[in-house]
Amino acid sequence: MNQEKVNLWLTTHGMVQEEPFITALKRLVNDYLLRAKYQTHEQVYKELGICKQTLSYWAKNPDHTQTKKQLRYDTIVKCSRLFELTPKETELLANKAGLSITHFDSAKGFPSFDTQWILSSACSRKELALHTNITERMLGYILSGRHPSKSALLSLAISQGYSIDHIQLQMKKAGYVLSMSIPSDIVILYYLSHPPRTNPLPLVWQINLILDELGLPMLGTNSH
Repeated sequence: MNQEKVNLWLTTHGMVQEEPFITALKRLVNDYLLRAKYQTHEQVYKELGICKQTLSYWAKNPDHTQTKKQLRYDTIVKCSRLFELTPKETELLANKAGLSITHFDSAKGFPSFDTQWILSSACSRKELALHTNITERMLGYILSGRHPSKSALLSLAISQGYSIDHIQLQMKKAGYVLSMSIPSDIVILYYLSHPPRTNPLPLVWQINLILDELGLPMLGTNSH
């Protein structure tokens, strides 16, 4: 991520990044230390099952939702228990990481992925792969029921021309959310609200051009 370019883009487009996940996590730990038996931050993080290297990675890579995804879910669930968060507070913490636990079960994971809204597309599989920047092979895996990455799911939902609300609904069912705490998500949210009217390229490709320019992870699977 090119932080200087990202900051300039945010300012130019009137977008404000909300509190990042790692900042919220550290705030919760600090608050907990003031009223708990633990003496050090390390003790609390050990209770949460995370180490300094993980914290450093999350701080440097806020956009990489998919990497160590299960660990983030587990950490959020443990935060909810240890810090006695309400369901709403827990979901808000998850949202800062670009995730949602609304449909998450710590024992069973997420429900089977519903592919009907993808299968209803008027495009052929080859056209859909082209418009979404997803390989045909990966598209086949997703259509057969494999749980999609956040990037792939976003590409598919955007290519269908869905509203932001409908996209967020599909995302939450799969355990994700577009977050104003994550730079790449902010860019995506902006262009979903302000789609270019004269550019003939698929919207996913248009968004990817901006993400690439800012040094942010692109949508789809062909770009990774």
